[in-house]
Amino acid sequence: MDIDRQSTLEYVYLIGLGTGAAYLYSVVATLTPGWFPDSFRGHGGELAVYFEPAVAIIALVLLGQVFSCKPGAEPAAH
Repeated sequence: MDIDRQSTLEYVYLIGLGTGAAYLYSVVATLTPGWFPDSFRGHGGELAVYFEPAVAIIALVLLGQVFSCKPGAEPAAH
């Protein structure tokens, strides 16, 4: 396996793992807020959710892949 491809796969895996964890936490925090202790809550008593940051990270990574493609070249299959 080419080292660039391996590092790209690791990069994509880490981005997916981090954003997936943030999204899953946000879904659970939205549906069942009573499961979380008071130490997880902000000053107003609400839980922080991370839907927008997870989507923004994925969008920026995809935009970076689009900009890194050479004109006329096939996009890399990740």
